[in-house]
Amino acid sequence: MTSLNDFAEANVPVQRETHPSGWEPSVTWDGANGVLSTGPLEAEPDAAIWDVLINDWGLNPTTTEVVDGTVQVRGWDANVGKGVIKRMFYYRASIRARGDVEQRADINEIITSIRKLKPAKS
Repeated sequence: MTSLNDFAEANVPVQRETHPSGWEPSVTWDGANGVLSTGPLEAEPDAAIWDVLINDWGLNPTTTEVVDGTVQVRGWDANVGKGVIKRMFYYRASIRARGDVEQRADINEIITSIRKLKPAKS
């Protein structure tokens, strides 16, 4: 038989891991530059995770990169329930288009050109 204390301990709500206000996960991007902010993480991401995060926000990691020297970290302690405190981290980095943006094709211009094409007559 389960004691009342066992039942109470098993049913203590566990707080969802959250981020402090103002540190919301986000991305800003103008086609050439931007800023990528992670959600709460328990450890520092390795270099490969930035490509995953860039992809997760709908950008292409082969054409978008983290700017060297721009990674920022913030930390806080979070009560995750049952008396457990976890140190959480949040990372922010500037991102930019790889290579020379001026030399890249204008997608809207290409689409407009394609729409003007007429099918070849057979």
